[in-house]
Amino acid sequence: ERRDPLQALVKNGGSKRNALLKWCQNRTIGYPNIDITNFSSSWNDGLALCALLHTYLPDKIPYSELTTAETRRNFTVAFEAAESIGIPTTLVSISNYFSF
Repeated sequence: ERRDPLQALVKNGGSKRNALLKWCQNRTIGYPNIDITNFSSSWNDGLALCALLHTYLPDKIPYSELTTAETRRNFTVAFEAAESIGIPTTLVSISNYFSF
């Protein structure tokens, strides 16, 4: 039987969604320009994704060089880092989803 990894995060009550949000917040504490409050606008500039990946792949994400103004670069860096360890990205071209 497969265990649900989010179940452990929910042990104090609340939903899996809120547990995942709290986990993202905890992983990115101390990162400049990161204030994760939801699963939509908090991720718009790519920095939250870069910060989250940086906690696991610091050598693949040059976080200190990233800015909120370079959305395309942020997502490109994040997707390339994820792909480098075998995590496939589902966005074929980020330019199809964002206007820069």
